[in-house]
Amino acid sequence: MPQSHVHELNQFFEVRDHMLTVQDDNARKMLYMDQHNWPKHCVDLLLNQMGVALDKDHMIKIDETSKKSTQPPHADKGPGWHTVIMPLRWYDPVYTVMFQQYYHGTYFRGYKYRPSGKQMYEKEWLSQDHDAVHGLTDQPFDQNHYQRYFYGTCDAEDFHGLTVHSVAQWQQGQGIWFAGNQLHAGSSFQVCKRWLVVHWEE
Repeated sequence: MPQSHVHELNQFFEVRDHMLTVQDDNARKMLYMDQHNWPKHCVDLLLNQMGVALDKDHMIKIDETSKKSTQPPHADKGPGWHTVIMPLRWYDPVYTVMFQQYYHGTYFRGYKYRPSGKQMYEKEWLSQDHDAVHGLTDQPFDQNHYQRYFYGTCDAEDFHGLTVHSVAQWQQGQGIWFAGNQLHAGSSFQVCKRWLVVHWEE
């Protein structure tokens, strides 16, 4: 994505209008391809360069958070979906870590991997269809990976049984594309981070 488009999306997000929802330390703007009140051409170009047509179910949004525990291991959707993350704003190095484990369930909100069963906020929903996760091991998570990427975000026990597939460092204008049912997590970060995300069904 060109730097000018990153800048345009950031400027759009920073306008406090009716599209912006804020809850605690999180802010979001939901975006719709049939509306023209946002820089749609930025996403059009991104998807065109990726060879993606949003002719089935999809979701587009810009998220920002300063909440350190916002992204423990999870899958966005079930099989047949894709996710692309486009970093927009952050400070010190930020990483998205993809695991070798996949969610094969059907719940439309995806899956939260939380072996401890601890809720991170009041009334948080937690997944129940644990048998739908494939590839889990009976081994503790690699401590080197935990200390480097996740220390201070959530408990080490909530990574038990996971193994790292790949790590993507956030780069300006470079999207991170992976299967929507692949378990992944956001690394620790400083101050706040902002990103565009597109989910689509193939």
